[in-house]
Amino acid sequence: TAQRELVALSRAWAEREGVSYWRALAEQEAGGERWLGTRGRMIVVTPWAPVGFHEAWVLMPDVPDLPALDDGDCADLGAILSGIFQWYFASNLASFNWAMYGGGPAPTDAYGVLLRVVSRSNPDPMYRSDVTYFEKLHAEAMLDRTPEENAEELRPHLRDVVTA
Repeated sequence: TAQRELVALSRAWAEREGVSYWRALAEQEAGGERWLGTRGRMIVVTPWAPVGFHEAWVLMPDVPDLPALDDGDCADLGAILSGIFQWYFASNLASFNWAMYGGGPAPTDAYGVLLRVVSRSNPDPMYRSDVTYFEKLHAEAMLDRTPEENAEELRPHLRDVVTA
């Protein structure tokens, strides 16, 4: 469902605005507090409206679908994920989830591949679960920190990986 909605909304945006939403988002975020840098065709940011703990995004506005990723893209993505996982490790986070959304059966330049990574909460006594009634009943995310705080903390782990 999420992938289908992203593709449909991206196409509608491109028809209305005449430009890819993902390219416009990258240009809007460039150099800002949530901007982490680039590597090849990858753009790394923390999202302005995260839905998970320690969320990071890898935008690929010039990659319409997963089969369009080449060996260089995969190597770049691996380096970026390594930096994100180093951040999680340094933050004493033990697990994570990720999702990668492609352009679907008829990809166009209106859509760019998106990778989202979120940490999971560590099991501690008297700590909330990482799946709460906010998500289940209200479709509202509960977060510990701002995306800008996440970007500031993640930036050093990507210093040698992406170009700011």
